[in-house]
Amino acid sequence: MLDIRQIRDNLDDVQTRLSLRGEYDLASILELYEQQRSLDTQCSELQARSNSIGKEVGQKIKGGSDPKGTDVQALR
Repeated sequence: MLDIRQIRDNLDDVQTRLSLRGEYDLASILELYEQQRSLDTQCSELQARSNSIGKEVGQKIKGGSDPKGTDVQALR
């Protein structure tokens, strides 16, 4: 199994070697890898936002705000 970094860093060399075994579309593999990286980044950003909102809700409730009040509900 090839490491994606090896494919990305040595695309021409890997393509040449794999062509001896058959037809492989490395461009689509790299495109899917970039999509995965983008989605991972988005997921991390959303998780961080969720954590931040959770902390704010906790602080408001701890500060005496009504958990069902509009200021807490607006954060959710």
